[in-house]
Amino acid sequence: MFALEKYIHAGSLGEALPALVKIHASQIDGCAYCLDMHGCEARAALSAASMC
Repeated sequence: MFALEKYIHAGSLGEALPALVKIHASQIDGCAYCLDMHGCEARAALSAASMC
């Protein structure tokens, strides 16, 4: 899993899209903990992207 994360972050997808995919996967799984964690990641990535 770590290698996959490293590969994705090395690409041109940015930080927000992978975080949004993780949010959707957490919604499907019904994991509130993961949903909260990935929601924080997505908000941080989106706010950082909008500051540029």
